[in-house]
Amino acid sequence: AGMVTIFHLETYRPVLRSAILIALLGYGSFIASLLFDLGLPWHIYIPIIHWQHHSVMFEIAWCVMLYFSVLNLEFSPVILEHPWFQNAIFRSIGRVLHWLTIPIVIAGIVLSTLHQSSLGSLFLIMPFRVHPLWYSPLIPVLFFASAIGLGLMALVLEQFVAAWLFQRELRIDSLS
Repeated sequence: AGMVTIFHLETYRPVLRSAILIALLGYGSFIASLLFDLGLPWHIYIPIIHWQHHSVMFEIAWCVMLYFSVLNLEFSPVILEHPWFQNAIFRSIGRVLHWLTIPIVIAGIVLSTLHQSSLGSLFLIMPFRVHPLWYSPLIPVLFFASAIGLGLMALVLEQFVAAWLFQRELRIDSLS
C-alpha cells in the first residue's frame, strides 16, 4: 500500500488489493489463534485496560490490535464497492476513507514496522532462548527484514494460486 499510495509506483496497483487482503487474513488468523493460545480467551481485553507500558508484549499487543483496525480501514473501500452498499451513507463513508487513505497507509506502515521489530526485541530480552550463534543486537532489524520477505513471498504465492483457480492471466510484470 505504501509503494502505490505514497511512492506512486503504479506498476504495483494490480496486486495492491491482494496484498491488503493477505495481511488482513493473516493478522485475523493470528488474532484467532492467539485467543486459543492464551488459554483464557476472555482475557484478550487485558492490554486495553491494564497498561504495562514497560512490557514488550504490551507494545506488540497494541500494535497488532491497531494494525488490524488499520487493515480493516484499508480494505473497507473494496467492500463498499459491492452493490449492497450503494446508498448515500456508504458512498459518503467511502469518500471519507478515500480522503484518509494516505494517513491510514502511513499508520499501517508505522504499526507493522513497530510490532515486527518488537517481536525481535523479545529475543533481546531473553538471550538464553536463542543459540549464541544466532543472537545479535540486530535481531529486531532482522525480524523486520524477514517479515518483508515473507510478505512478498505470500503475495507471489497467492497470485499464483488465484491465477490457477480462477483461470486468469498471471501478472508477472508486477510480481517480478
